[in-house]
Amino acid sequence: MIAENVKALATKTFRNDLNNMIKLLDNIGYNTYWKVLNSKDYGIPQSRNRIYIVSIRKDIDKGNFEFPNPIQLIHKAKDFYEKDTVSDEYYLRESDKKYLSDFRLKKKYSSLNADVIICQTTKQGNLANPQNFIRDDKGYRVMTPNELLSLQGFKSDYGNLLLDNGFTKEQIGKMSGNSVTVNVLEEIFKKLVKSILLHINETA
Repeated sequence: MIAENVKALATKTFRNDLNNMIKLLDNIGYNTYWKVLNSKDYGIPQSRNRIYIVSIRKDIDKGNFEFPNPIQLIHKAKDFYEKDTVSDEYYLRESDKKYLSDFRLKKKYSSLNADVIICQTTKQGNLANPQNFIRDDKGYRVMTPNELLSLQGFKSDYGNLLLDNGFTKEQIGKMSGNSVTVNVLEEIFKKLVKSILLHINETA
């Protein structure tokens, strides 16, 4: 089993909750491993710290599971931006620009044309307070559904696919902000499969 949550679960405030979860899993037959991983360490230019919890049945666990090592980040956020002209609906109106301020940028509540964007939230699809902004020749804008999902590791056209199926940009932004970064999961899966295959080979 694999679970993901905000990194606060691993802090002193919530450590008892985490320990109780692990104890419960132990009682029902699982060894549990956990670690806080950042999406930017696995190929995606988004600073997104999350706790990942991997639980393996004791009868197939050899105690050799290890979380993946960081991978050098070679991409910048702009590599994931739309290549075509972006619709005006993604550009800030005058009333929206109050969310873009020196204070917010200095405190890292927002990012503007950042090489590594700050963590996506459920507000990413809104013009008001979406955290990550892009400035280009037309002005200031928020990210499109394609860009948001690409920066979570999904295929670049998934945003358009969802739009074509009736989802709004706000709904897609919320889903993206709530999602788990695909690249991180892929690396965990590789380690998990390696661990299980080692068990199979030893018992064959």
